Amino acid sequence: MKNQSNKLIKGSVSRRVALNAIISSSAKVTWSILSLVALSVITRHLGTEGLGAYSTVLAYFSLFSAIAELGLNQTLLREISKKDSRAEESRLVSTAFTAKLLISLIVFALAAILVRFLNHPEQVKNGILIVSLGLFFAGAYQLLNGLFQKRLMAFKVSLAELAGRFANLVWVLICYYLDYGLAWIVVGLLFSWLTTYIAVFLMASKKVRIRLNFDFNKIKPMLKDSLPLGISAILTFLYLKIDTIILSSFKGLEDVGIYNLGYKLFENISYFPGMFMGLIMPMFSRYLHKKPKKFRSIADKAFAALSFIAVGASLGIFSLAEKIIPILRGQQSLESVWVLKIITLALFGVFMGQFFNSILISAKKQKKLLLIFLICAIFNVVANLIFIPQYSFYAAAVISAITELLVPLLSMALIIKELKYLPKIKQFVKILLAGAIMLAVIMFIKKSEIAQINNLIQFNELIGRILEIIILVLIGGGIYLGTAYSLKAITKKDFLRLLGR
Repeated sequence: MKNQSNKLIKGSVSRRVALNAIISSSAKVTWSILSLVALSVITRHLGTEGLGAYSTVLAYFSLFSAIAELGLNQTLLREISKKDSRAEESRLVSTAFTAKLLISLIVFALAAILVRFLNHPEQVKNGILIVSLGLFFAGAYQLLNGLFQKRLMAFKVSLAELAGRFANLVWVLICYYLDYGLAWIVVGLLFSWLTTYIAVFLMASKKVRIRLNFDFNKIKPMLKDSLPLGISAILTFLYLKIDTIILSSFKGLEDVGIYNLGYKLFENISYFPGMFMGLIMPMFSRYLHKKPKKFRSIADKAFAALSFIAVGASLGIFSLAEKIIPILRGQQSLESVWVLKIITLALFGVFMGQFFNSILISAKKQKKLLLIFLICAIFNVVANLIFIPQYSFYAAAVISAITELLVPLLSMALIIKELKYLPKIKQFVKILLAGAIMLAVIMFIKKSEIAQINNLIQFNELIGRILEIIILVLIGGGIYLGTAYSLKAITKKDFLRLLGR
């Protein structure tokens, strides 16, 4: 009877993980599409230089956001994953929520002072000041996401984010038709974050009581514990976003626009591994030391799933770059195409970085992870300062790709040394082979122009381009999935487990 009960519990957990993964993935894919549509509208409305100004504003917001995050999100998730008491959980959430509010206010005040000294056009300075008003709302809903990740209900936050992205797209379209400028478009981001925050806060309030708790005897130890993660977030910003700021300083907004047109697609996809590992990380924290065999089993499955998605996405986008950029910009841009090709090759590094970093955080190796981020940040900043003045956005793309691959390599080496764990490589080699076959087939179809829909039927040019991509994605995806299945890189058993059966 006890065994039957355990099986039911395990089956229930599997189904909840599967439900989370399916709904969250669907929501993320949808809001990524909405974000890309908004990006396309902004580019058509403001032009490449205007997109550069918009991207520079977001780069500075990312800096301020990284400072305000201060590692609280992951620290809160780790700590509440260990607690079963709702009262204790409420105390932890309230303490973190209060700390988030105070830090956001301090960072906003510092941002308002910093803006005065920046050597940027007034429209960029005003945009930075406006977007900084959203620091608390954008950060608070991400903090509360930990409550839903612990309960395997993170899909609710994904749906709230989807609502926010839809609100932003509507705002961008209004600005387009009313011919409003950059400042009003940036206001749309505040509208988006506020929408998401309200939805997440109301849902979270049904799980635990959230109140302001200005007990600094409780806030101080939490901040001290999260500080290494906070510093790592700042260092992560340096190797992810500092290139845009350096590019805007040395080469101007036009080059920033060309670079970010290619980079934004990569950026939208790079959210997925964080979402996926957010579902898995509570299990890492629970089983890493108590049940190491179970941890290794879960980790191997997570590695295989992330590898399969990362290889398919990176090689697929690489092969379709020439067809994607004209849809986003309205016309072809070979410079942006090459940025996209270069940067998507690092997508695997982003996925694996999230995987290995989650293991290190679960093992409380934040300080050693911090050293890895420091090494990568120093490399990235120094390399950008040396090469961007001469090679512009090409240098930024190559350096970003190298840095993204360097992070998981160093993290993996640390895990092997400290935890004696290495994921199964044989399955990854099979996945890589399946990806190479998919890439070869897509490139052949493109070269032979079999997928040129407009050659067969007269469509609107934009619709024709979208249909071409859809056809190539369906063909390439089918070949990738079929080849991976044939090579037993993925099996029927994996699918059944994914579905919770």
